[in-house]
Amino acid sequence: MTISTRSVLCLCLCLTLCLCFCALAAQEPPTQQRFLRFLGQRSVTTGTLLPTVEPFRAGVPTTASLVFAIMDKEGRILKDDSTEAFLRLSDSLTFDQIKQPALVQTDSVLRSWFDGAIYGRYKQTSGFVKVQAKLGLLEFKGIRIAGKANNNIPLHCTSANIQSTSLSVSLIGGYGSRELFVKLKSGRQAVPGTVYGEQGATQNIIVGQPVQFSNPDLADYNHIAVQILDHWDNPISFSTTVTISLVGGTPPVDQLRTPILGSRVLTNAEGIAIFNDFQVFGETSSNVTLVASITESLGCYGWLAIPPPNANEGLCDPANTSATVTLAPNRAVAIAPAIIPDIYGNMPDRYLGYTPNRIPSRFTIGKSNADDPRTWFYLQAVDQFGNRADNGPNAYNGGVATIRIAPPEEGLPRSTTSSFQFSASADPYVRANKQRFTAIGTSAVAVNGLYTFNNFTPLGPASVSAMDTVVLTFEDAALSSYRSSSVPFYWFFRPIPPITTATTTFVQTTNVALRSKTSNISLIPNPASDNLHIAFALSESAPVLIRIDDMLGRTVFRYAEQYALQGTFATTLDISRLAQGAYTVYAQSGRSHWVHRLIVTQ
Repeated sequence: MTISTRSVLCLCLCLTLCLCFCALAAQEPPTQQRFLRFLGQRSVTTGTLLPTVEPFRAGVPTTASLVFAIMDKEGRILKDDSTEAFLRLSDSLTFDQIKQPALVQTDSVLRSWFDGAIYGRYKQTSGFVKVQAKLGLLEFKGIRIAGKANNNIPLHCTSANIQSTSLSVSLIGGYGSRELFVKLKSGRQAVPGTVYGEQGATQNIIVGQPVQFSNPDLADYNHIAVQILDHWDNPISFSTTVTISLVGGTPPVDQLRTPILGSRVLTNAEGIAIFNDFQVFGETSSNVTLVASITESLGCYGWLAIPPPNANEGLCDPANTSATVTLAPNRAVAIAPAIIPDIYGNMPDRYLGYTPNRIPSRFTIGKSNADDPRTWFYLQAVDQFGNRADNGPNAYNGGVATIRIAPPEEGLPRSTTSSFQFSASADPYVRANKQRFTAIGTSAVAVNGLYTFNNFTPLGPASVSAMDTVVLTFEDAALSSYRSSSVPFYWFFRPIPPITTATTTFVQTTNVALRSKTSNISLIPNPASDNLHIAFALSESAPVLIRIDDMLGRTVFRYAEQYALQGTFATTLDISRLAQGAYTVYAQSGRSHWVHRLIVTQ
């Protein structure tokens, strides 16, 4: 079979055309290679690009945007409007719902609480944000990084079929979410009192004195220190005001009776507020709550640290931290009478009891008041605010108060150790004596700021009439009195003299209603500290009631026996909870009663 000349020519022509097409295809330029490059951070105010990226604040959107460009290999920006790019964190950052950094975008364009995110303490699990190119530029706005602070966080910008790029950014603290008292190197909290069961640097706040801790390490904190943390326990990067207030207490504190100074402080660069001049004035109180708080707290706004879309959703009171503390008295500077019920006065009401007085309104010449504890009287060692110096580091013990009965020629009462003298006054306690009175048992030792006069014996003469009262002058020479007007709230302070006075009458006959039968009751041991053995004889079978009163007449212990047989009655009482001091034991059974003094030691 032969092939025609025309067929051969057609075949040659086809082969030639195929070779030409292949040659043309081999000569077409390759697909253009593209790159992503970081241009800088665009300022929201000037619009200029800055080459460096400012630190991100945890949970806070950037005010400036991050700008990337699509470039060719010669560095020219390609006019691209179709490319979509993504900004994401490094895959090496392990996902954690609480601490690890996460990237979100919540601006006016993209603000979704449900697209890959759960409102609350959970992160957006996608971990990336996206943007559409405009003329080859990719601008990421409103970027937030939330989580634990980190000074080297890689951010990757990627897109399909484009070589990606990365940059390193840092994350610092965001808005305040909670307060925390700083811990000292000793392990205690830098605050007085107790915080969540942990002991503070000291137990008390002394009124009228700046709160300062005695720490030998100068690098440690010496004053109350509060650190403000964001939602991820980062020290905040925004300066904020921390306020300390006092609430509660026994008796309750208030701003008028217990003013405070130095209670507002700005945080430093580490988010710590140091109260160098925090002072409390006025009355003492126990179980006081010391609260440190910030008004700008976003602790209730959820994991992203931004307000929720609905303003009424998720809001609550600002976070705060607190400590339970005792306001303890300052050093003792003077003395003041402790008011007692006067058994010789009127009884205005069956519940109110006898008329209160500085001391009993009468004493029997030659008779000691030791037999009837209801006629004991007391003085208090007080600080410049009038608080009894009974607790804390300034508890006053060992000082001796004496009674002096000035003769008529000396005029008004005055101190024996200074030139202080009362001015003329209508006060019945401030006047001169009209006779030369004498007495013994005129000294008492301070125990926790309280002087107990329980062996006072007048020697005479008797008062001529009820109007001819005896003026007693009390003084502790170790106390210096208080005069000052150079301190803040000077109107709140009053001069306190080194002496105080009280009046009574000396009578020839007694009118004491209660007779003590101390010889028929046994207290072993006395003084006692834990167990007290009591024994006395019962003339008949009857119930027994025993009570213990403190030096101010308050019942602090009760014991009742429903039925006791005639004869010797004995029991043991646990008094370990009673504070150190002098007490009165009362026992009663049927028509019989007993009274005995008890001393409790530590």
